[in-house]
Amino acid sequence: MGLCYTCRMASVLLCLSTSKYNSRVIEKGAQIAKNNHATLSAVYVQTPKDESMSAASKSCLRENIKFAESKGAKVTILYGHNKIRQIVEYVDVSQVDCVVIEKSLASQALFRLRDIDVYSVNYPHDYRRLFYFDFSSFRFSFKDLLKMILILILCTLVGKGFMHFQFLITTPIMIYILGIVFVSIWTSGYIYSLLASLFSVLCFNFFFTYPYFSLLSDPSYITTYIVMFVVAMSSSSLMTRLKKQSFENAKQVYRTQVLLEMSQMLQKANDMNAIYASMLKQLHKLLDTDLVLYPHNDEPILLGQCPIETNIVAWVYENKHEAGKTTSYHSDSMCLYLPINGTHEVLGVVGIVLKDKMDSFEKNLWLAILDECGMALEKERIRLENLKIEQQAKQEALRADLLRMISHDLRTPLTSISGNAGLLLENENAFSLEKKKELYQDIYNDAMWLYDLVENLLFITRIENGTMQLNQQPEMIEDIFREAIHHLGRNKRNHNISMHLEDDLLMANMDARLIIQVLVNLMNNAIKYTPENSKIVLSAKRIENKILIEVQDDGNGVLHPDQLFEMFYTENNHSGDTRRGMGLGLSLCKSIVLAHGGKIWVENVNPHGACFKFLLDAVEVNLYE
Repeated sequence: MGLCYTCRMASVLLCLSTSKYNSRVIEKGAQIAKNNHATLSAVYVQTPKDESMSAASKSCLRENIKFAESKGAKVTILYGHNKIRQIVEYVDVSQVDCVVIEKSLASQALFRLRDIDVYSVNYPHDYRRLFYFDFSSFRFSFKDLLKMILILILCTLVGKGFMHFQFLITTPIMIYILGIVFVSIWTSGYIYSLLASLFSVLCFNFFFTYPYFSLLSDPSYITTYIVMFVVAMSSSSLMTRLKKQSFENAKQVYRTQVLLEMSQMLQKANDMNAIYASMLKQLHKLLDTDLVLYPHNDEPILLGQCPIETNIVAWVYENKHEAGKTTSYHSDSMCLYLPINGTHEVLGVVGIVLKDKMDSFEKNLWLAILDECGMALEKERIRLENLKIEQQAKQEALRADLLRMISHDLRTPLTSISGNAGLLLENENAFSLEKKKELYQDIYNDAMWLYDLVENLLFITRIENGTMQLNQQPEMIEDIFREAIHHLGRNKRNHNISMHLEDDLLMANMDARLIIQVLVNLMNNAIKYTPENSKIVLSAKRIENKILIEVQDDGNGVLHPDQLFEMFYTENNHSGDTRRGMGLGLSLCKSIVLAHGGKIWVENVNPHGACFKFLLDAVEVNLYE
């Protein structure tokens, strides 16, 4: 039995089974998918009967799953009592265009999947019934039987009471029908409604028709009995369906709430460990049992008392299939191991200690949670990979900028040094003493600029590589200021540099060598961008448990305070200064201050000028030590 394909398909679904002939379904579905350039997926519905599956059937199922995966199908395991119902529900939410199924189930599938192409495959010597009837719904319960009997007795007594007051004969009939409705609501399964309908007719005949207390009655009542039985059965069937539908709706609402809560938790997770923690928290909340998580290439995470069974976990990672209790692989284990599947590989395995018999709805809910976790982990992994690529690209760009700026900016001072030195070597006697001093000064200034550049590059390299070791200890701020001023170049003579301390005994926890480098860079920056005879003030004061250090000048201020500490950013590049900065000094200052756990920023001051500020941890001074 097959249908014609009138349009190109997007997805083909294979229905797997334990039959050794199921490979025919897989081959046919793979051929249809290939001809229509469609994606291929497969589904197997595991029912409670599969727990008693023979070893041969388990082996056939594993071979069929592997064969389907070899054809490019993504295999999904569903759980339920009715195979066709689970397949129909899966098709409804999976946007499948074609279903390939064995012939014994094809008629039911075709009846329920009216808008989907259904292709059936014959099995040799297949004498199984075409129609499937689920006898599992008829489960005897003494409690439900007792409820039915009590309701019928109550209806009989109420009917007798009404007849005592000369009510119409139809009154007991209505009471029995109402009783059957209550039987449908308060019991499980159709069998009790069916029995209640039958016994209500017999009770009406026995207690309310002449001759009383006898099953013999007037033949004219036969039509009444038939109508009463049909109405009772129709009412009970309708109420049973409504109750079942209400139960299914409640389960779907619960499933939606759980998955929504899980989705909200995953959205708040900012790394893989947070995703794993959210999943374990939700599963533990639902199951109230012990769990163990085996992340990919990481140590297991235990939540309770769970055995460590690495051989089963390795099998799950390799086969991308569940194992352990209630499965065909290592069924003697006390845990059920479920894979967290990504796009191309297993991202983790969850072990669940099963205490009670597993319900198909619960297991489908667990799998939905694991699927959400898998998607979140896959998304996080892609984000980390993109971040790594972005960082590598940024590093390459920084390296390229560094090489470009070094090759460009080193050329000018080196040319000046070599040119001035050449003039002095070749024409020393041709220059006056003042001209010679001027050339020597230029050579010195260019050499010091190169020295500062190399020092900054070395500091930045050490900080970026993580090889910079901080030697923090309490230091006097006044001593640090004096040492930094001493390290300035000769250009400091052309500016008025002063210090202002709120307290002469101010101390901060720092690596003195690095903080001196920060102050030297800030003062050199002020010297470079302010005219001669400008004022540069170093000041410090205590603010709670911090020391605020400021370097203020009276120049023109800064144009872009937010960008000033970025690497390779310089102000006034258009000025044509032959010794313009490469934008490394302030970036180095920021890295050093952040390494100390502090903060650095710049503000413009009125009426003009800029003030660089940074914070360090204060140290208490004990004068009596």
